[in-house]
Amino acid sequence: MTDHLESVALVMARPTRLLQLFVNLLRNALEAVNDGTGTGTVRVRTHTGEAGSVVIEIGDDGPGIAPEHMQHVFDPFFSTKRSTGGTGVGLTICRRIVNDVGGRLGLASRPGAGTTVTVTLPGHRVEPEPPPGSDGTPTRQ
Repeated sequence: MTDHLESVALVMARPTRLLQLFVNLLRNALEAVNDGTGTGTVRVRTHTGEAGSVVIEIGDDGPGIAPEHMQHVFDPFFSTKRSTGGTGVGLTICRRIVNDVGGRLGLASRPGAGTTVTVTLPGHRVEPEPPPGSDGTPTRQ
């Protein structure tokens, strides 16, 4: 696994839902590289996007997704991994989690070259509180 993690803004979301999102996406990437066709590399990258959004990219060098399957990958119960226990709900759940917080989930794939999933979430900057008395109000001594 390789990573390029930049410091990004906070995201306002339930931690358990974000955990579910990233476990699903990382599991998909790990399963893709463990099929024997790639070199076994999973990449994770974070950076700040437009308007302070938080962008997380999870990519792999697995076999990629066949073009005829791309339009169905977010459909409930669509799976190309039924023979290995896939249920076809992972990406559907991921999309719902991202949509619920006002984000976007994108997917790019090339057969033989791998897949990259891009999660874009609204960033939330926390402004530091001013020191006591800096706003003109008296402080107790």
